[in-house]
Amino acid sequence: GRAGWLRVAAATTYVFFASCLPAVAFGEQLRRETRGQLGGVECLLATGAMGLVQALLGGQPLLIVGVAEPIVLVYHFMFEFAERQGLPFLPWAAWGCVWAAAALLALAAFNACDLVASFSRFSGELFGLLIALLFMQVAVKGLVDEFRAGEGPWALLNGCASLVLALGFVAACLVLAGARRWRFLRGWLRALLADYGTPLALVAFSALAVPIQSATPGRDLPQRLEIPDVADSGWARGGYATASRLGDVPPAHVFSAMVPGAIIAVLFYFDHSVSSKLAQQRDLGVRKPSAYHYDCLCHAGMTLACGLLGLPPVNGVLPQAPLHTKALVSRSSPLRKRSKSKAKGSEVSLVSLAGRTPPGDGDGEARRLEAASSGEVPAERPLQARGGAPAAHAHGHGHEDEDEHEPPALQPILVHEQRFSGLLQSAVVLAVAFASPVLRQIPTCLLWGQFAFMALESLPGNQLWERMQLLVTDPRKRYRLLDGEHNIYLETVPFPRILGFTLVQLALLGATYAITWLGVAGIAFPLLIMATVPFRAFVLPRLFSSEHLRDLDAEEVDLTAPVTSDDWRAEGLDRFYSRPGPVASTDRELQERLAEEVTGAGFGVGLLQVKHRTPRDTVRRRATGDKDGAEGGGGEAAGSGEP
Repeated sequence: GRAGWLRVAAATTYVFFASCLPAVAFGEQLRRETRGQLGGVECLLATGAMGLVQALLGGQPLLIVGVAEPIVLVYHFMFEFAERQGLPFLPWAAWGCVWAAAALLALAAFNACDLVASFSRFSGELFGLLIALLFMQVAVKGLVDEFRAGEGPWALLNGCASLVLALGFVAACLVLAGARRWRFLRGWLRALLADYGTPLALVAFSALAVPIQSATPGRDLPQRLEIPDVADSGWARGGYATASRLGDVPPAHVFSAMVPGAIIAVLFYFDHSVSSKLAQQRDLGVRKPSAYHYDCLCHAGMTLACGLLGLPPVNGVLPQAPLHTKALVSRSSPLRKRSKSKAKGSEVSLVSLAGRTPPGDGDGEARRLEAASSGEVPAERPLQARGGAPAAHAHGHGHEDEDEHEPPALQPILVHEQRFSGLLQSAVVLAVAFASPVLRQIPTCLLWGQFAFMALESLPGNQLWERMQLLVTDPRKRYRLLDGEHNIYLETVPFPRILGFTLVQLALLGATYAITWLGVAGIAFPLLIMATVPFRAFVLPRLFSSEHLRDLDAEEVDLTAPVTSDDWRAEGLDRFYSRPGPVASTDRELQERLAEEVTGAGFGVGLLQVKHRTPRDTVRRRATGDKDGAEGGGGEAAGSGEP
């Protein structure tokens, strides 16, 4: 219907910006890493053209493909090796893609994608944090290079202006990304700012750079994006005919390209499969069956085509793939009572979320869909205390089991599964490659800011990142984590086991990141990422109990309500989450409590006041009593005039 096509149009626009800006940023990074042999034109052409192929022929049309940071890093190492050996880079890289395509074809033929079921949160979050770390590294390196663009004081001026613009851009993107949580402006405007805040900020800060350039005629301050017209690009001057130059590679190095080819195949097998898996989560209401083997076959063809055409190869990208699915979600019917059997088809359980906002509240609906898209669905099984017995119910019902009550409401939602949104957004990305005069107005510092923003934006929801923060949390403040909605592992897993699990992940993360600094040998980093899958399957069960791994490495985000007083006693939480006593034991603790309980204490004209908390019963009595008192007071006044 009309509403469905409007949702598809909105998703197309949203995913276009989510795909186009990273493609431009990766293109600039590739231009510097390969000394201009690949760049923004090639990245946009590869993202757009292969996106069309995926949308038309792919088994999972919701999957979004594009150039990603790992392949940029692999191509950087391949370029260094080719330069050192005196090899033509693009033909040798094409041979690598040929071998990678052959490996992907074999993986598809032997149903290797069945192992996707073994990919757990343990490996996925480690990979996600590695990408965030690499994004931030690129951002810092790029901003440092801005201080080297130019000569003498001009280089310093360019660096300072670039740093200010980049920091402002990142801050604006972070603020706008949280617009849905604002309490001012209309809901539709908040949603618009949240969804399109990044391109809006890019346009605004590019405009802010114009006065700086006008004030320094003859100087490119701040430095701007270098992207040629398609007709003048290296791709148009011969890159497209890379297949005809395969014979320029000596036979020995045809076989040496098997090494990067195998690494690219491993990287794509993992990254593409994880992206596809997240794009078709059943919790989001996706109904079409998965097509991992067929998509792996299609991916082999796309990798081969990119290599022979002199383009960087593409794969399923995060977070664009799951964001595409989320953008296509809409309500299918009003709330109804949920049966005790699990939701099927396009239905998603939004238990307890529906009751937190008034019916028909658009902002509440956005929050519910946002919670569903991240898997933040309340647990349906009772928490297990450390002794193994069910813990007290944390929803205010004492020790009663939730299943004994009437089933809660269910919000059925559906995903508009079609091929048009992926097709249209890829076509527009392809068209942007021919809009280089517009792209050349973007300061390069904003691309480094884009990398920093992508790194910071990927951290929320990553449980490894959350547990890293837990490690540096003051032990006297840990109890606050249980005062609000929290992950169940905080209660079901002893803190030392949480610490051990986190340190294992950090050790693997550190080892993988360290490999990327080993020069050409750094090309092997995808192998260590893939090795975390069997490590999780065979080693971790020897170090941690199955019950602890179930909660620490749960596929879904499993949250529970704030802890009650009964829970503290039943689960023995005081051992690791000790609560402060009613009286401050030290002057430092007293000062901390005063800082929390006093408001208005500032250097301005703020009034220093101590917070007071009125019980709900008193508020209710006042609210109803004032009304009744006003009515009763009128009667007494009328009667007082009689003798």
